[in-house]
Amino acid sequence: MLKAPLLCWEKKMKTAVLVVSFGTMQEAAWDKTIGLMEEEIRQEWQGRCDVFTAYTSRRVVEYWRAQERSLLDEEEAFVLLRNLGYEAVVALPTHLAAGQEFTKLKQKAEQYEACFKRLILGVPILEKAVYRERLAKALKDEIIVREQEALVLMAHGVRKGDQQVYHQLQRVLNADGKERVIVVAMENKELEPMEGVTVHNLVLAPLLLTAGKHVTQDMCGAGTGSWQGFLESKGYAVRTVKKGLAEYPKVREVYKQQLRELCTSI
Repeated sequence: MLKAPLLCWEKKMKTAVLVVSFGTMQEAAWDKTIGLMEEEIRQEWQGRCDVFTAYTSRRVVEYWRAQERSLLDEEEAFVLLRNLGYEAVVALPTHLAAGQEFTKLKQKAEQYEACFKRLILGVPILEKAVYRERLAKALKDEIIVREQEALVLMAHGVRKGDQQVYHQLQRVLNADGKERVIVVAMENKELEPMEGVTVHNLVLAPLLLTAGKHVTQDMCGAGTGSWQGFLESKGYAVRTVKKGLAEYPKVREVYKQQLRELCTSI
């Protein structure tokens, strides 16, 4: 495990780590993904700096507040850290791509940057080549694909920039020349991404941090409205893996490694 050689606490700067996620309203999915990663980060940084959490989905925050569970959105978290007197903040986003949710976080970080001596914001793991390569390696290690199978990863979103980062991840995953990994967007059911795939046995897995309703309905739901039903209607045999990315220890390690590296710049 990498140990940062020169970190903020050595300079006696009161420092906070802020882990920022979209969130989920599925408690079981939360416990196996976001909650588990947050707890691992707390344990790793215990005694060196304080770890806080925030969530960019207003629906998620409001839902859990109604369940008497206190969650902060990204602005409330920055206000809290300012009021508690933290001098340095390292914010780790768990968002995959730089879409609307990450944009909200970035805007708030810029708004509150002057409140701290240092405020460092990481980037989504699909937006930087080194993170994409680490994620690709983790996925290939964690998701078992048999010899006569191809892997289909169902991603979220059809934002213009999303397609580019998905294609970049797909290229990294297929760097061995076997061309057996396809990344598809959840909302766009089409066979175009399957062109050139000669096998008819597919492993369908989510390219999503948590395995909530998007997995049970959009990926594996009944009928051709789901990706599983759509692919099966086109003659493919589909084996599903219903695990969110953060359920995989090696994927969680990609995030934790990014956090260690961000802290070296304090």
